[in-house]
Amino acid sequence: MRYGKPCRTVSAKEFIMKVDIDELAAALEDQNAEISRYLDKETGEVVLVFDDFGLSDSENVDQEARNNPDRYVFIEPMDSSTGYRIMEDFVLELPDGPAKELLERALAWKKPFSNFKNALRELPELKEAWFKHHDARMRAEALEWLADHDIVADDPSGGKA
Repeated sequence: MRYGKPCRTVSAKEFIMKVDIDELAAALEDQNAEISRYLDKETGEVVLVFDDFGLSDSENVDQEARNNPDRYVFIEPMDSSTGYRIMEDFVLELPDGPAKELLERALAWKKPFSNFKNALRELPELKEAWFKHHDARMRAEALEWLADHDIVADDPSGGKA
């Protein structure tokens, strides 16, 4: 998948390029250790490398990415503590009541991610608000990641209105 024209230099260290912010956010959030992810600075594409599948194309991309660090930026998945903080912030924004209490308990138990997801199943009225909060925060994480790598997104909204 290609997402636009090659980047152009804005300053000695900064690039502007078309990047699918949602795709970058998904790459940052994905904790699958068998997949490496890179941002191709020439195309703005998120490139997936399947580490343990022995696919020759995947091996070639991985080798190319490792040999061209100026073109490919490794995408380190975000810490689970960041994901936890996103859930925690959502709960803090809720009005006091049974829904907030249920989600607070879910975060306090072992396996807070799966417990939070299960608790949301019991609260269908909050699902849309949660996904809106989550998506906005993940887009912000992606934009911060780009800034940390001296990259400016051509469309920072990620195509969202």
